[in-house]
Amino acid sequence: MSDIKLEIKDLHKFFDIPGKRLHILKGINLTVKKGEIVAILGPSGSGKSTLLHILGTLIRPTEGNVYIENTDVFSLCDEELSALRNKKIGFIFQFHYLLPEFTALENVMIPMMIQNDAKRHPERSEGSQNNAVKLLENVGLAERLSHNVNELSGGEQQRVAIARALSCNPELLLADEPTGNLDKETANSVKDILWNLVRQENKTLIIVTHNEDLAKSSDRIVHLIDGKIY
Repeated sequence: MSDIKLEIKDLHKFFDIPGKRLHILKGINLTVKKGEIVAILGPSGSGKSTLLHILGTLIRPTEGNVYIENTDVFSLCDEELSALRNKKIGFIFQFHYLLPEFTALENVMIPMMIQNDAKRHPERSEGSQNNAVKLLENVGLAERLSHNVNELSGGEQQRVAIARALSCNPELLLADEPTGNLDKETANSVKDILWNLVRQENKTLIIVTHNEDLAKSSDRIVHLIDGKIY
């Protein structure tokens, strides 16, 4: 069995604006192994977030292919692509995107309840809650389950976001500046938690960052400059 989790072949992305066509990604080729942590470093405007959004199937490339294991993901229809995204990919963003009106526990439960179609299968809610409790315990938030998001510190919110990203047991994690809004001590703590969970669960992690210290902890650093891999 191949140990390749993700393969990118000759990836291009153009954005059309009035009177101009922007060539953001310029022939990206990259292979990532199962269980590998890869950091993508590059200056602002180099195409890092665009690449991550394509890898997460949130936007389609203009040209090229992305394979998750043996699946050419952009050959799928939108419904199939959505199903693959929900099952195989977890996202961690700089700004958390947690739902402020819900507790930490509820934020982690929601993706599982959607995946399990809890409206039609309410009996599955208990399983979602038990899994969410375990995930929050794993990120050190056992005492904060019932706290609303606005009652948590920035580091605690990011740990909730990590637990939420892992809630549907994805094989591939994509993180966009996950420590960008945190002080150095908190950032190191969040990084250690994320790295440990990825190692324990044998997940594949691709992380976009400006933080060279964070990148040095990864298995491999890829530089993205002006839309090209170096």
